[in-house]
Amino acid sequence: MGAEKATGAFVLGLVGAIFHLIGGLVFIFVGTLFLGFAGIPGTGAGTPEMFAGIGLVLIALPVIFIVLAFLGAFWMYSGDKRRTTYGGVLTLIISIVAFATLWGLFLGSLLGFIGAILALVWNPTPAMPAPALAATPPPAMPAPAPAATPPPAAPAPEPIVPEPEEPSTEPEEQ
Repeated sequence: MGAEKATGAFVLGLVGAIFHLIGGLVFIFVGTLFLGFAGIPGTGAGTPEMFAGIGLVLIALPVIFIVLAFLGAFWMYSGDKRRTTYGGVLTLIISIVAFATLWGLFLGSLLGFIGAILALVWNPTPAMPAPALAATPPPAMPAPAPAATPPPAAPAPEPIVPEPEEPSTEPEEQ
């Protein structure tokens, strides 16, 4: 039998990370547009260097946070209580940041929140030491007392029978 894992937290965190990836790809696309503006002088207010800096930030931040979101989701599936907790905290932080920036399109952040909460409250059930219990025999039961039998009765007395008289040899008197 495999180790117990926080599967529900992992699935929700992973689906939330996928939504973060989709939203992050939108930000990366917008970042490349800003980098494109940086190469074309006179395309708007500001200097081309400003657009290049914004573009690099819009490309780098989603990549870093999406990698951390997937890392948190896989930590939640480790089966270790401490690593599951760390994955839950990391997923919660990423979901809060993504919620504020719309990377997860709200649904990714919502799923990340729920998955992180499930990971934080998850407790593995302790394993029962089955061999120790099976090796100890149950305590011996005392032998049942024998059924009470009455003590043997005393022998019945023999009936008193009078002895027959013997004829006397003396003459009878008159």
